[in-house]
Amino acid sequence: MGVHVKTRFARPAAMLLSGTMLIWSAAGYAQTAAPDTAMAKLVEILVAQGVVSKAQGEALTQQAVAEVNRSRAAQAAPCPYPYPYPCAAAPDGAAPQPNAAMASASAPQPLPQQAPDMYQAPPPVPMQMAEQASPPPVQMVAQAAPPPPPMPMIPPPAPVVVASAAPIRTPAARPQARDAGGTYGPIATYTDLQAPPPPPSNSARFERAPAAPAQEQLPAPTQGSMRVPYIPAPVRDQIKQELKNEIMQQARAEGWAAPDGAAPEWTRRIQIGGDIRFRSESDLFARGNATNLIDYDRFNRTGPIDIVNQPQFPFLNTREDKWNQFRIRARLNLNAQITKGVDAGLMLATGDDNGPISTNASLGGGFGKRDFWLQQAWFRLSPTDSLSLTFGRAPNPFTHADAMAGRFPNAFNSTDLLFDRDLAFDGATVDIGFKPWLPEGWDLRVRGGVYSLDYGDPNFVSADQTKRSFPEKYLFSAQAEATAPVGGAEVTLGAAYHVFRNVQGGLSDLCNIYQGVKECSTDASRPFFLRKGNTLSYLRQIAIDPNFVPTAGQLFQPQPQYAGLVFGYRLLNGMASVSIPLGDDKSAKLTGEYVRNLAFHRSDLCRFGQLSQPLNNLGPTPTGGTGDVCTATNATPFVGGNTGYQIQAAVGYKQPRRAGQWQIEGGYRYVESDAVLDSFTDSDFHLGGTNAKGYFVGGTYGIFDRVNLGARWLSANEISGPPLGIDVLLVDLEVIF
Repeated sequence: MGVHVKTRFARPAAMLLSGTMLIWSAAGYAQTAAPDTAMAKLVEILVAQGVVSKAQGEALTQQAVAEVNRSRAAQAAPCPYPYPYPCAAAPDGAAPQPNAAMASASAPQPLPQQAPDMYQAPPPVPMQMAEQASPPPVQMVAQAAPPPPPMPMIPPPAPVVVASAAPIRTPAARPQARDAGGTYGPIATYTDLQAPPPPPSNSARFERAPAAPAQEQLPAPTQGSMRVPYIPAPVRDQIKQELKNEIMQQARAEGWAAPDGAAPEWTRRIQIGGDIRFRSESDLFARGNATNLIDYDRFNRTGPIDIVNQPQFPFLNTREDKWNQFRIRARLNLNAQITKGVDAGLMLATGDDNGPISTNASLGGGFGKRDFWLQQAWFRLSPTDSLSLTFGRAPNPFTHADAMAGRFPNAFNSTDLLFDRDLAFDGATVDIGFKPWLPEGWDLRVRGGVYSLDYGDPNFVSADQTKRSFPEKYLFSAQAEATAPVGGAEVTLGAAYHVFRNVQGGLSDLCNIYQGVKECSTDASRPFFLRKGNTLSYLRQIAIDPNFVPTAGQLFQPQPQYAGLVFGYRLLNGMASVSIPLGDDKSAKLTGEYVRNLAFHRSDLCRFGQLSQPLNNLGPTPTGGTGDVCTATNATPFVGGNTGYQIQAAVGYKQPRRAGQWQIEGGYRYVESDAVLDSFTDSDFHLGGTNAKGYFVGGTYGIFDRVNLGARWLSANEISGPPLGIDVLLVDLEVIF
């Protein structure tokens, strides 16, 4: 690529360049036999080309002749100083003198500490030229032109001027390293904007002669710029790496370019997860099942129902098998770290209705849309590592953990004998841990909570100007659990007490239905949700209509009724488990759980006489009996109970979430009619409810990472009362994100 020079500077630049070439060439031609002839020819060429005038050519010739004479004088008296520090030019006849700048640098210097990233640049090997006799002074004579001379040597380029305010590291003189002969050689190092000494002239590289005159001092750089000499590649790489490190450090500190800080800060405090499960469910019924079992949940929802005049009771399906019913469950979970010691959670889940325990949505229905319900919404305050308080609609703190990604951890590793794993609690929970004060491997936790079940209709009775209040329903719970290592195993013991307040039904005041009254005093005590199993009785005490006249379609005075719970529920629960590690995150675990309803009193069966005797959990009617439980003679026996237990074993990975991970489980369950509330226990075993006994087996296998295939078989029969055998087969394909 050529260099273009403005016109007004062309001739002076050419003169300077041609003169320099002539002088530098003269130093080389001094070694030849007839250097004057070569120089005369060169001047002749420059004059002929119009580069210089004739007078300028003569001046250049005289200057070149003087340079040749000085070079020859230097050969006659070699410089006593070693290469690469040539002597400075001396006047004619005077002894050569050392170059002051070079001589001061030739003295040995102590070797300081040097950075490990610096390198040593060895000096070039000097070339020795044979000495010869000094020729006589050059005289310009006219003769034939000799062959063209070799290309003159070009001096090194001038330093580059860079307009920059940033510090730049450049080569500079470093202390010298001692060689084998005891002398020192130069070592290249780098300091900020310290230029190296100018290189020796071309003639000094080939002879022990004084150097050419020192380069003229360059003018000072203009304001706002700096003069920087050539920077070697290793130094450029070092500068680039240092700048990169500084920029990345600042980026990470400010969060605008770090890999984990590409999004705003608040996004790093939020975790989103969930799962989608596709299920094939088959419900299989024994052929000898009773067919007269009333669906009391639907009875209350569609009631009140007249129980005497051709009643239209809703009945349960007990004999028709349902194969391969497709169901979907989708849950979307969000956890947020609000600040240190404060976090919150939100979960949306599917479901056929707003029931408390199942999040399955049945497919079909003409491709109709499905509902998404608010399953959880809570926040937790943790002033210390040993204390936390949770408020809102939170996951069940008294049952085993659900391994769904990001879900709020359940506190107590028990079974779902009392509470279904999908049950959420509305209220507040306090959890206190004592692990910091116990031996290593031990843990002791105490937790308790208050949870609202029902506040009632604030406008009750809606058709009456005089409103009626009724006791609000609550759940009060307390629990303690301890964990300790025993011989390589982990043993956990726990005990809990759950009090369901004001859930027991009662007989109403005299209710004048015949006068147009729509609501009776105890209607609001009926349970919100029922499955099957709990003992029930009618709630209304209906006044007799003195003016009733039977008709063909209504032989008796109408008795529209609701059903309520006969017993109260105060549950004492105990649990024990032993977990043995098997390596590779696998373990074998055996769990046992027991529950007893301390509010179960047989005296409550007939506390209101025959008006509120139990409707279910009855034995065979004796001969001559009327089917009444509260009669003095030939009473029908009550066969309900208040205890339950479960034994369960599991082997494999605790939470299979990777391809190839697995878990198998099996167990036996026995839960009497009034041991627990049938609306909160497991919804799969015996299709939910109580008064059931049987076994279950199942397994899970990770076919891909976070993709599981599982199956469960649950077989159960009634404990007492009419026969009801139900087997359930569940095949699940689940993805977790």
